[in-house]
Amino acid sequence: MQPTARKPPTRVIIADDDPNVARLLAYHLKSWRVDHSVALNKKELLELFERDELADLLLLDVRFGDSDGLELIRDIRQRRPNLPIVVITAYGTIDLAISAIKSGARDFLVKPIDSNRLKSLIDEAIETRDASAARQVRTGAEPPSATRSSRTEATSEAEHGIIGDSSATQDLVRLIRRVAPTEANILILGESGTGKEVVARAVHQLSRRRSGPFLPLNMAALPSELVESTLFGHEKGSFTGADSANPGAVESAEGGTLFLDEIGEMKLDLQAKLLRFLQERTFQRVGSSKPRKADVRIVAATNRNLFDQVLEGKFREDLYYRLNVVPIRLARLRERPEDVPPLIAHFLRRICSRNGIPSKLFDPDSMRAMISYPWPGNVRELENTIERLEILTEGPVITLADLPEEIRYGVGSRAHTGSLPTGPAQQIAAESDSGISASKTELAGTIDEMEKVAIENALEFTKGNVRAAARRLGIGAATIYRKMKKYGISPDGGPASADPEEADPD
Repeated sequence: MQPTARKPPTRVIIADDDPNVARLLAYHLKSWRVDHSVALNKKELLELFERDELADLLLLDVRFGDSDGLELIRDIRQRRPNLPIVVITAYGTIDLAISAIKSGARDFLVKPIDSNRLKSLIDEAIETRDASAARQVRTGAEPPSATRSSRTEATSEAEHGIIGDSSATQDLVRLIRRVAPTEANILILGESGTGKEVVARAVHQLSRRRSGPFLPLNMAALPSELVESTLFGHEKGSFTGADSANPGAVESAEGGTLFLDEIGEMKLDLQAKLLRFLQERTFQRVGSSKPRKADVRIVAATNRNLFDQVLEGKFREDLYYRLNVVPIRLARLRERPEDVPPLIAHFLRRICSRNGIPSKLFDPDSMRAMISYPWPGNVRELENTIERLEILTEGPVITLADLPEEIRYGVGSRAHTGSLPTGPAQQIAAESDSGISASKTELAGTIDEMEKVAIENALEFTKGNVRAAARRLGIGAATIYRKMKKYGISPDGGPASADPEEADPD
């Protein structure tokens, strides 16, 4: 038996022209026993590459000396196509960081550096490297040129569409990795648009059934009279229009995964047949008494409270417990706002590639509004919004004026977001929310309150410039002064202490 190979030490390259930032990063890496090299300018960085210095991660200041950060990223991708790059940015250059991701960077860190987030990114780089090395041992493949890690191959593909840096998303990825290799039944719980099918696909791709089919079936989209035959198949002549025998989804998913979406819509009589299949792995086609077997893993999903349906007699209790062996609860997008920027970057890349159009950038104000908006339709609404903005916005930059009114004015955002998780996006959103009292976060949604919030947001965005706020809202100066007086708003967003008409900063 061969001895177990020792894992190579983790190595990180720091590329930052600010010696203080470089020293701070080096201090953290040293405390975690991570080997590192430092480049204070582009020349030193390229010299590291010339010496064929191997690395698992590059920490790159998005404004690195006199270099064009985006051009430098593209240059690095040519030299080291598999080297994960994390750009370091300040709040004022958040849009540049997002552009860097579109140019090939893996992620970004916002100054001041959050050491916990930095550690998480390094741990991910180690996991990526080790997964890549394990695959090379199994397949005999050559290692990627000039680096030991492959973000695209080992992380992005392995997570299969699960995008985000929030603790909720990272916990989700860890849970999927833990349960996917098992044969346990899984019940995915979440609001519409949270990505239940994406999670189901990730479970399949990380399971031992990945070489088999993944078959999604939406119970709510099927006519009630066809649900059973669609699920279990039918024999010729078993009902009007059954001109030939057809296998159902269970047979078609043999050796793979069958995803039953909106399982709460299934009728009680069919629930009994599904329960039998889960217990015995046998079923019967419609019009046949012959039992058949199938080797299929069932992953179910619902946006309903199935336990309430059990109490109401609408869902079988035994089936509920059979399906709910491993529950996976998906957080709403408004509960993880720091996932919005990476999701936007992901959708922009995909939409632009699909439509063959150049990508656009969000300016800081529009990005803050996107982060603050509660997204009642969750990730699906975000994706649809990004596609509409990408196609319809004139010019290369998406501004606040380009956003739909409900996002632009931020109506309802503070009423729904509640306590935001800590993270770069949350900190960015918090900048635009500074000075807002708790009472303003509890809006009832009336027209007056909506107007008040819209004006307050506009004044925040324009730093108290009343005329600029009026232009942003598309109303006249006299109108905004009248509204400010009505609602008792001063240019700084607080209660008015004088006649608003005397407070014009212009």
